[in-house]
Amino acid sequence: VMESDGDPVIKLVTHYETIEVGGYFYSMDYVDDMVDDYDDEDYLYANTYMDGYYDVDEEGEYELTFYCVDSDGNISNKAILILTVGDGEDE
Repeated sequence: VMESDGDPVIKLVTHYETIEVGGYFYSMDYVDDMVDDYDDEDYLYANTYMDGYYDVDEEGEYELTFYCVDSDGNISNKAILILTVGDGEDE
């Protein structure tokens, strides 16, 4: 059970994901849950951000940081997703 002590809390579905080069990636598919002591999930969803760069057409490993901000300006924990594009092996 996720609880907020005043700051929002964000949880990801996983912290590691691998996709094929050219594959589909939508960042919000990886957000599992968000809670706050005041704001509802719809508000938090609209105020969720992801820092980091990725390119689905370029093989590599990308570190993406997710967080949300509540209506009081409080920032949640930082949730990290390591996105691997391709299998990392030479073809």
